[in-house]
Amino acid sequence: MTLKKNRLTILLAGILAAFGLAYYWFIASFQLPHDIAPKTANTKLDYFREYIDSLDNRIKKGNIPSRKLDTTSVGYPKMESKLLTFRHWIEVYGVSFGNLPGQSSDLNRLVGEGSLKAEQKKLIGDIINQCQIFRFTGDSYLLNCDGWQLQTPQDAQRMTGHFDSETEKFYVSDGHIFLYAPPPSTGIARP
Repeated sequence: MTLKKNRLTILLAGILAAFGLAYYWFIASFQLPHDIAPKTANTKLDYFREYIDSLDNRIKKGNIPSRKLDTTSVGYPKMESKLLTFRHWIEVYGVSFGNLPGQSSDLNRLVGEGSLKAEQKKLIGDIINQCQIFRFTGDSYLLNCDGWQLQTPQDAQRMTGHFDSETEKFYVSDGHIFLYAPPPSTGIARP
């Protein structure tokens, strides 16, 4: 049980660090509008620190919409790794542009930003060619990278109807591997 808690703690720290780095990149790359510019901070770095502290406190209190995360394997580690990589770039896209991509090809906007390394651009290109995102309401989505095809718009909704409504996790359904992220909700306090 402690190993699972440690993994979750490390994963949450990693997600927070990734968000922080993406946000730092945003702050460092762009001028902040005056209406959201820091009032008490003297530098962008101070503002960044204040923001992360505030975010950390709000996460701990459960005041920020979030979802639980369970990365327990369903027996396909290579595919699960690809899905987590896809998820990472979806989060980077969300932080960069303020919303999630509607389809995997939207990740091309990240490539056009010019700040990615060649290997990252290639990785995003591979994801665009191999993976799909199916969006639902409330920032909920279903990811697949093994060629599953949506027959009707209701297929994905019907399939996810029995999935956990609070926890992002891997699923195997009809011989395909998915990563499902339910809508974030408030009240999920973190340690």
